[in-house]
Amino acid sequence: VPVVTLDDWCAENGVAPDFIKMDLEGAEPAALLGGREIIAKHKPRLAICLYHNFSDMWTIPHIIKDICPEYRFWCKKNHPNWEFVLYASV
Repeated sequence: VPVVTLDDWCAENGVAPDFIKMDLEGAEPAALLGGREIIAKHKPRLAICLYHNFSDMWTIPHIIKDICPEYRFWCKKNHPNWEFVLYASV
């Protein structure tokens, strides 16, 4: 499957996102790193799933803060058994 980073896709297509939602079955950290330029530049609101890997609850907020320290976080559990989501905005 051909893969492109979020930064490259946005640059190639002239897109400046104001909201990014990720539910990537555990690939969220890699996708965030592939979108670091677009996130730092445009500071979109984020909704990132944390429930695929236990360590994501710590690594994902750190990745986002490293990209843009201005982000503030809150979490919401959208289902009784899963779907724990990190929301972030500047």
